[in-house]
Order: sequence, then C-alpha cells, then structure tokens
Amino acid sequence: MRAFTRGLFRQPPSDTETAHAMRALAEVFLHSTAAEFRFGWDGTDVEHLDELCDRFVLPGQRAVTTRSAMAARMGAFVGELLVRNAGGRWVFDDACRTAAVELPNGQRVHPTERVSRRITVGHHHSIAEFYRAALAGDSLVFAPRQAG
Repeated sequence: MRAFTRGLFRQPPSDTETAHAMRALAEVFLHSTAAEFRFGWDGTDVEHLDELCDRFVLPGQRAVTTRSAMAARMGAFVGELLVRNAGGRWVFDDACRTAAVELPNGQRVHPTERVSRRITVGHHHSIAEFYRAALAGDSLVFAPRQAG
C-alpha cells in the first residue's frame, strides 16, 4: 500500500489504488476502535467521531505521530462513509497530493484533512457536521491546504 503522506511517492497513485488503500485504512480504524466504539458503515454513529477526536485535541496528551495516524485512519473511515452513503468515489487529488472523495455534485472533499484540523484546532471543525453536509450535498466551505 502506498503512503498518502505528501511527497512519499514518485508517481501519484491511481484512483483505484487510492480507493483500495483508503478502504484498508478505514478497516484498520474500525478494528482499532472496536473495543470501545461500534462504528458501522451506515454513518449513524458519526457523532461519536467528534467524541473520539476530543481525546486527541489537547497538546501533549498524545504524540504528534499518534494524532497523525488517528487522523489518517479516521479520515479514511469518514471518506469511506461518504463513498458508501453519499455516492462519492475515492480519487487522488493531484493539486493537494492526497486522497479525496469526489461527491456526485463534483465537489472534492478531504476527510483526512478535516479530521486532522478537528484534532489540532477543535470543535468548530466538527466531523459530524462535515459528514452530514457532504451527505446532503451542501457546499462545504472547508478548503484543504495546498501541497508544497
């Protein structure tokens, strides 16, 4: 599986490779949280994602690498929810050099980036609100950071 951290690959992965890798990361997230949370693929428990993020928000509480790993796994899970429940599809965003979900309205969202901001910045980047807005096809004002 290729790394989706910016700059770790010479050739961008295909959309198929991106989808495969992100699904695998989503499964890792499900298995790693199974003892405490029972997340399903229907998205009904999405509010619990914000609760889980709260455990990683405070600086010093977790190592930066732990927060980054959680953001990648949880972001993959949120993205896979959008693929399964909103009709989205995984793509590799060349401009940002990261995985994204392209929604049926053509909008690209970056769930891993959203989770990362939720963990580092806090509540006003709610994962549940992000998911519900994307599911409804609302225009999301969240712009990903540009690669570079």
